[in-house]
Amino acid sequence: MATLDTYNTVGIREDLQDAIYDISPTTTPFMSTVGRTKAKNTKHEWQTDSLSAVDLANAQVEGADAVSPTLTSTTMNDNWTQISDKVVQVSSTDDVVDKAGRTTETAYQLAKASSELKRDMESILLSDQAGGAGTSSTARTLKGIQTWLTTNVVTAGDGATTAFTEDNLNQAVLEAYNEGDEISVNFNLKGREWVSPKDGTTKYFNSLEAWKIEGEAAAAAAAVPTPAVATSSSDEPDDLPF
Repeated sequence: MATLDTYNTVGIREDLQDAIYDISPTTTPFMSTVGRTKAKNTKHEWQTDSLSAVDLANAQVEGADAVSPTLTSTTMNDNWTQISDKVVQVSSTDDVVDKAGRTTETAYQLAKASSELKRDMESILLSDQAGGAGTSSTARTLKGIQTWLTTNVVTAGDGATTAFTEDNLNQAVLEAYNEGDEISVNFNLKGREWVSPKDGTTKYFNSLEAWKIEGEAAAAAAAVPTPAVATSSSDEPDDLPF
């Protein structure tokens, strides 16, 4: 007697899950945290200024005449606006047919294009792209953030084949600050008791482990909570003498 199996049955429904899984990275941390302003022209300009270097020898004789200082003007900076787009074109029929994972194709494609556009802009902003005014036939381009880095650049070896190490990163972080800058340091305080095996003298060794450095302005704008639990590389439990 022949048995009817799934290989011969007609009308079995397709087992298609009603979902679409996004397997592409879409996070844009730079765009999410960087400050924003409104541009009123295709060329946006702003001024910057900085304090003079700290003068440790700034001591004057009482009653002496004031000496005319050498003053410096502000520095003018600029960048160009850039137009980026993603085109979505869906037929009306495609929007009304029944599909899995989305209500309408237009809404789905718009949401996807929005994520793609944001990711494009994140990469462009973090690149070394040189800005340009453009022409009627050439696209205008903005300056990527790498073109603004001039004073605290750390290159690993030849900059091409050598791996960027943690020491390089730490060096770059420290070079972002100057002597005399007011900074906020987040750190963990750890201590360990040590008893001399010879005479039984007890000593305490304390250490500070800094895990974040930021300027005072940034620290005031967003206070960072200290971790509730501090881990230690030592097998000895922390035992602070106070």
